[in-house]
Amino acid sequence: MLCHLSFGRVMPLGVLLGMVAAAVSVSGQNVPPGSAGPFGKRRSVPTTASATDSKLAPAEEARHAEAASAGPALTVDVAASRQPISPYVYGIDYNQNLISDIRPTIIRWGGDATSEYNWQKFVTNSGSDWYFQDGTQTPTFEQFVQTNQEAGVATLGTIPILGWVADSSSACSFSVSKYGTQICTEPGSPDCGNGLVITTDSTAAASTVTCNNGTVVQIPAGQTSTNITQVTTVNPADADVAVTPSFMQSWVSSDVALLGSTAKGGVFIWSMDNEPVWWDNVHQAVHPDPSTYDDIWTRGLAYAQAVKAADPTANVSGPVTSVWYDMFFSKKDLDSGWATAPYNYWDNPVDRLAHGNMDFVAWYLQQFANYEATNGTRLLDYFEVHGYMPGTGGDATDPASDAARLNSTRVFWDESYNPGTDDYILNTPINPANMPPNQCVCLIPRMKNWVNAYYPGTKIAITEYDLGAQQANDVNGGLAEADLLGIFGREGVDVAMMWPEAYPNLTSTDPVTYAFRLYRNYDGAGGSFGDTSVSATSADQGQLSIYAAQRTADSALTIMVINKTPNDLSSSVAMSNFMPQATASVYQYSGANMTAVVPGPSQTMNSGGFTATFPANSATLYVIGQGAPPKIAIVPNPLMLDGGTVGVATVTYSASIPVDLYAGGSLFCGGNTSGSCLTGKWVGDGLVFTLKDHVTGKTLDTATARVRSGLKPSEPR
Repeated sequence: MLCHLSFGRVMPLGVLLGMVAAAVSVSGQNVPPGSAGPFGKRRSVPTTASATDSKLAPAEEARHAEAASAGPALTVDVAASRQPISPYVYGIDYNQNLISDIRPTIIRWGGDATSEYNWQKFVTNSGSDWYFQDGTQTPTFEQFVQTNQEAGVATLGTIPILGWVADSSSACSFSVSKYGTQICTEPGSPDCGNGLVITTDSTAAASTVTCNNGTVVQIPAGQTSTNITQVTTVNPADADVAVTPSFMQSWVSSDVALLGSTAKGGVFIWSMDNEPVWWDNVHQAVHPDPSTYDDIWTRGLAYAQAVKAADPTANVSGPVTSVWYDMFFSKKDLDSGWATAPYNYWDNPVDRLAHGNMDFVAWYLQQFANYEATNGTRLLDYFEVHGYMPGTGGDATDPASDAARLNSTRVFWDESYNPGTDDYILNTPINPANMPPNQCVCLIPRMKNWVNAYYPGTKIAITEYDLGAQQANDVNGGLAEADLLGIFGREGVDVAMMWPEAYPNLTSTDPVTYAFRLYRNYDGAGGSFGDTSVSATSADQGQLSIYAAQRTADSALTIMVINKTPNDLSSSVAMSNFMPQATASVYQYSGANMTAVVPGPSQTMNSGGFTATFPANSATLYVIGQGAPPKIAIVPNPLMLDGGTVGVATVTYSASIPVDLYAGGSLFCGGNTSGSCLTGKWVGDGLVFTLKDHVTGKTLDTATARVRSGLKPSEPR
């Protein structure tokens, strides 16, 4: 039975990289019910709240929240679990319009249309995203990189490895006059078909095809939609021209001359194409057969060699998987499983079994490792996947969907979490070939395990992901994004990029943009989250999640706390191995104001941390300056006495927070951050002065008085 899913990427000509959100039918794939179909995104149907929606707006929900409840304990240890946060985890795909506002650190030139980009003619083919049409690409890749360079932003570029690129600004792959009637045609160019034809299938139920422009076509029972390349021989040269790796080598060489090498600020990463699992659908005109292990590897090898020949300092990434299952299987495997009862994609993996029953990405990494072992050259620098994982996505904003979205970030790191979907590993017996061995998605630990086992030293990149509700009138999408950005830093991801749902550009008030501002521009002046992750734990990550990092530039400690509940929560934040200044700056994004990161009242600090109330559905950033070490000085010391045993001294103290000064066990003076106190004639040898936190009583510094007798008196004259 035909299963229709939305691509989520329709591409009118001239649109940047061919990336537009809209509904598109699956390209002729027969997918059993319940299976994830060929664009792979398991996504809920987007919902848009109307002006008369009875659901309270998030700000109103916050105002209706009850008095603060006791929240989980939070702890931060600045000396523990210290590791650098890669600057490239704050990336996005293709969108440059808010580059100076949300300050992404890397922007990707990637997506379906980049697979057929012709760098010499500045044209591309939209593939199934928009009637397989050629069109002029604006901006060009070089203009795109230059915009990034001017803003100090790195670029990930995509190398087409299909062996074909677009050849004109107007041709299309499936001319109706040449290849006959197709299910859909481009409204403005009726000779351009969508590459789907109706064929007879007595077992097929009635179905529909949604055309690129949104038109829905009814397919009666007994018929089905089929890729035109499966029933007709087509000529890929109708809209494309054949190229070799040397064509791409010349591109990289040209860009090195124009933009600089990777080592000198040019293109930071060159990616080996985009989502090979869908080549036979999205790019069926030039790659009609399902991709295989060998297909992806041999192409990747040849084009990686070309890139490195042009720029030995370049970084190369691959294999650019799309979803969960193509990390384990090839498209040939998926088709075999979908075509064989009981129609699970994992049931008949003919290609996998021919390659030692290895997970596809493990085998791919192994081949590059073997190449380096034999030739002494590393060709693959980044292990690149897309993060459309089971349990993520969907734009509904009802309470259950909002809660699920905030919980969905666990699929990236939590080895104890199973989202409960009907996917490979998650509902099948454990396969010893899988790592970690438990039934979790745990994408980041899983990627690290694959790397450690098959190609140590390879960095990890998640270059597309979408948690949903990016544009909704709901703070939830922004909070989920803020949570995931914190996870990427804590878990040691090397590169990460969010796929923007907005077309043609993100708007400044989309909830997800505030997540980026909190980490990259919280004060509108470039204030950013720390660059060295430190230990931060919550007794209940499902209520309050916490992330902490120290900034190298000024040693400030930054702490992000995300309240995932509809109630205000009051919790203590215990800090260790860090002396704060007396107050911290506070910045907050919440349902109370969905159009700004709001500076809050300063937070009073003590040496052991602070206690705060975290509003319902909020993300709160604390920027805590590092205070000078507490100090006590006794003057004179030693006290030089003329035959006596006690004398007078001046004791000075300083700290970044209010402190009290004790002489022996008695309070002497204090209550502020610095002072100078004159003793009476009672300071004897061995008397200990102690500086304590005014709030917690924690000892911060001590000094011991010494006495030397037989010398001149110590009393002031």
